[in-house]
Amino acid sequence: MDKDIENWSYSSHIRKDLRGIDLSGADLRRAVFDGSDLEGANLSGADMRRASFKQANLMKASFDNADMRDAIFERVRTIATKTAEANGAKAEVTISHGYPITYNDPELTQKMVPTLLKTASENMVVTMPAITGAEDFSFFQQEIPGLYFFLGGLPEGGTPAGHHTPDFYIDESGLELGVRSLSHLVVDYFNNTGN
Repeated sequence: MDKDIENWSYSSHIRKDLRGIDLSGADLRRAVFDGSDLEGANLSGADMRRASFKQANLMKASFDNADMRDAIFERVRTIATKTAEANGAKAEVTISHGYPITYNDPELTQKMVPTLLKTASENMVVTMPAITGAEDFSFFQQEIPGLYFFLGGLPEGGTPAGHHTPDFYIDESGLELGVRSLSHLVVDYFNNTGN
C-alpha cells in the first residue's frame, strides 16, 4: 500500500477512477467513495467502518478481513425501504450490531506461537481455523493487534459440555498453565518488540 493513502479516514473520493488501487490495511473510516470505480481494488484488512460506497463499482475487489459491516447494513436498509416503497408499503429496518468478530492478528500470532510452544508441550498447542465467535476482547482488537487463545480445562476422561450449561465443569489444575502462558507471552512480547 502507498504510504500516502495509509489514512484516508474522513476523506472524499466521489466518482473517482480507483480501479486496481491497493488500499490494503488502510484506515478508510467515514471515507466517501460514492459513484467511484473500485474494480479490482485491494481493500483487504482495511477499516471501512461508516465508509460510504453508494453506487460504487466493487466488482472483483478483494475484501479479506476488511470491516464492511456499516456499508452492508446501509445497503440492506436501502434495498428494504426502496422495495417496500415500490410496492406501496413502508419498511423500517433495525439492525443489531452486536460484537465484532474476534480476530487474531496474523503477524502477532506468528511471533507469539513459539512462546506458547515453549510454555506448553508441542502436542498441546493447536492453531485453529477461523471461527465466527466474538468476545469482549474484540473491542480491544479494533484498536491494537490482538491474540486470543483458548485454554483447555476438560478433566481427564471427562465429557465436553458447553459453556453456560449446568453440565459444564472445568479442571482448575489447568489454570496454572494459563497463568504461565500469559506471563511468558507478556515478557516475550516486550523483549521482542522493545515496547
